Amino acid sequence: KAVGFISFQNDVPIGLVQKRIFLFPNLSKYISWGHWDQNLRVCSMESGKVFSIIENIHDDDIICCGMTDNGRFLVSGGSSSIVKIWKQTNDRKSKITEIQALSLLRGHSDCILSIAVSQEWSIIATGSKDNTCIIWDLNRSSYIHTLYDPTSGPVIAVAISKVNGNIVTVDESTSGGSVLRLWSINGNFLAVHHSSLRITCIAITSGVDGISRNVIF
Repeated sequence: KAVGFISFQNDVPIGLVQKRIFLFPNLSKYISWGHWDQNLRVCSMESGKVFSIIENIHDDDIICCGMTDNGRFLVSGGSSSIVKIWKQTNDRKSKITEIQALSLLRGHSDCILSIAVSQEWSIIATGSKDNTCIIWDLNRSSYIHTLYDPTSGPVIAVAISKVNGNIVTVDESTSGGSVLRLWSINGNFLAVHHSSLRITCIAITSGVDGISRNVIF
């Protein structure tokens, strides 16, 4: 199966199949989507057992999700073009984990295909079938700016550097393969690379800037 999510644990990349992400900060559980009822499911990594169901708040198909490393915020997007921010809370007495809808973000004109969430820079990046990537303020639940190139196709993958906030977007090439574009956190276009491969997800290493050479997976 195609890889849909990559996370680094102790500098080792760990991949999950499509339509799954880890339920951070505990890697013993994952969140899945693409189910018949349009809801999210929290499942065991070991057995696949469903621990809980998170009810979708709109009649749309969830296509992608992202989460902060501390597990506090979950972000989802789908066919309605609306970005949904969820907040995870833990009841210390009952030890029950709840994920509740926090806010909605509107700005895309077509399906949302990819999401990255940065705890370090407090931003969300959402890639869409409308050929754009929008950067949002995670704390204020507000629009910041749009990343767009006239030659870009649907943005199928996105990642945010923990080190400097740079953003990598991947869009489908009209001639086949994928196009990777590098942007600064302020929205400035920095570089482009054409790949003959069909890229389904990406992640950026987080070594110390100036000492380590960070790479894109």
